[in-house]
Amino acid sequence: MRDKLKPREWFDDILNLKQQYTHNTDKIAVYKKVNEDPTKPRNFAALTGGYTNDYIEDITYMYSRGDDLSLLEKRALEAIDRYVWVAEEIKKQGYMGKTYFYPGKLVSPHRILSLYTLLSWFICFGINKDKISKIAPFLAPESEDRLLDVVLSRFQQDRKISNISGNPETFTLLDQIIDADENKRITLVELYLKDWGKLLSNLKGLGSLGIHRQKQLTNKTLYKELEVKNATYKGFWAWEVALVVKFFDIDDTTFRDNEYYPDDLVHFKN
Repeated sequence: MRDKLKPREWFDDILNLKQQYTHNTDKIAVYKKVNEDPTKPRNFAALTGGYTNDYIEDITYMYSRGDDLSLLEKRALEAIDRYVWVAEEIKKQGYMGKTYFYPGKLVSPHRILSLYTLLSWFICFGINKDKISKIAPFLAPESEDRLLDVVLSRFQQDRKISNISGNPETFTLLDQIIDADENKRITLVELYLKDWGKLLSNLKGLGSLGIHRQKQLTNKTLYKELEVKNATYKGFWAWEVALVVKFFDIDDTTFRDNEYYPDDLVHFKN
């Protein structure tokens, strides 16, 4: 068990509900049904939502529940094939550059944070680089966030890189890691984790984390915001830190025991 705030049964119930009401629906059939009229604009919501983003979202609950990382890896491997299929469908239908996955609820409605999360899973689990390359142009438009562009440029070499952070109030420290030397990068991650609750509270719509009061938080008050009956709670994990540590090969010795840092994911070996 990794999460200390909710019992295992909490995450069992959520995953069972998702299986019953989301995963048991044939999303490809829904996509075809919605697009029977060729004169109307193509609607990819069933594919970019339930078939891909909703499917991989389970990793947040599985991790908090304490599932073996090999099971999470399996889900990520299955998901990347779904993303690749959808990317090819978007391209085939002539919507490349017009339609994106926008995984806006993996951890919060903020799509940059969710994209950091998605990439942390793909990179930490060592997902095939060629497969990530196939979906990189479809994850988000270019030049919205420098860190996101830098990460994706490893898989999409012609990607245009922004010169600013997409949300500087929250992600400035992570953005600074790009240009920092090795020792400075460690310090920046430590500072980010130290104020994680406060920085996170700058984002809007934290309901998907179980936080509903619109006020600035701290690491100490973060847990107090969790509503007992909130079924969207997924655990408090700084997936974005896992991404930068793995991507920039940062030594995590000094912060590996931080309660929000998913260190076992970063050090996973299949």
